[in-house]
Amino acid sequence: ATRQLADRQDKEAQQLDRELRRWETRHFACAADAEAAWTAWRESPTVIRAVWAVHGEMIEEIDREGPAWRVHATRGELRAEQIAAEQFRRSTFILVSNDPRRTARELLEAYKTQFVVEQDHAVLKGPLTVAPLFLKDTGKITAYVYVVYMALLLWQCMQAVMRQNQTRLGISLPYPNKALQPAPTTKR
Repeated sequence: ATRQLADRQDKEAQQLDRELRRWETRHFACAADAEAAWTAWRESPTVIRAVWAVHGEMIEEIDREGPAWRVHATRGELRAEQIAAEQFRRSTFILVSNDPRRTARELLEAYKTQFVVEQDHAVLKGPLTVAPLFLKDTGKITAYVYVVYMALLLWQCMQAVMRQNQTRLGISLPYPNKALQPAPTTKR
């Protein structure tokens, strides 16, 4: 997550630098117009959520056409509160359960042992389950997929009962090499 955050900071810095170079080339007829445009840009969601601060000052330039205003814009320091919010967002894991007996930590530990749930979706997409269909009616296709998912749910319930009994009885199923499985699956 730290590397992803650093990559985001680099990418965002490049994007902000491009935007700020554009601000250097924009000219306004009066200071109020320049200030209004700069304020609107700084209050955009992209800039508000940015991890870099941006600074700007109004500069009056006189040329042969008369006075013109522009914004001298620079990228500032990293904003600690935005970095902390991004780190919190990336470290948050939403896990929904209907098991009131377990704490959040126990649920997360149980979830991490349920890697086979992800493997079951691979089984679902394999050649023995949801294969190319020759159905044309969308209602029939939907019904077929529902039946397959109900079978997958039954498959997973069988795994859950098997694991609960493994824990309760203190036994496990062996692999073909005779080693005991820490998390037996119905596939095995």
